Formats: sequence, structure tokens, C-alpha cells
Amino acid sequence: MLYLAEKDLYKEYMGMDPSTMAYLSSITSLPWSVKIFYGLFSDNVPIMGTRRKSHVVIMGLLQFLSLASVFVFDL
Repeated sequence: MLYLAEKDLYKEYMGMDPSTMAYLSSITSLPWSVKIFYGLFSDNVPIMGTRRKSHVVIMGLLQFLSLASVFVFDL
């Protein structure tokens, strides 16, 4: 159902063509594709003696920096 709402948003409100809609849909689904590799990595590679805690902190900082750059540079 979410796909239909996303498609309606892109098509009706933003006036995008199908190729641009497909591109944006693939970009939004990319994090779900990487999720399995991140899980395997965080379970098997300890950083500073901890397995998950340090990975959560690093990803939280990465997310903060990404959102801050979007805010500052108005992308």
C-alpha cells in the first residue's frame, strides 16, 4: 500500500515522469538492501570491545551528519 501512496505523490503532486519515479523508488529501497550486510557486519566485527553498541553510535553520528548537511546545504 505504501508503494501506491508514493506513486501517487510522485505522479499527481510532483508531476514526475515514470523513469524519475522508478529512480526515486529504487533510491528509497536501497537501505533495506544493505540492512542484511550491516547486521552480519555488526554481529561479527567488534569495535572497541563491543559488538553492537559502537555500531549504533557510529550510525547515529552518520545519520546526524547526513541530516545536518541536508539542512545546511539545502539539498
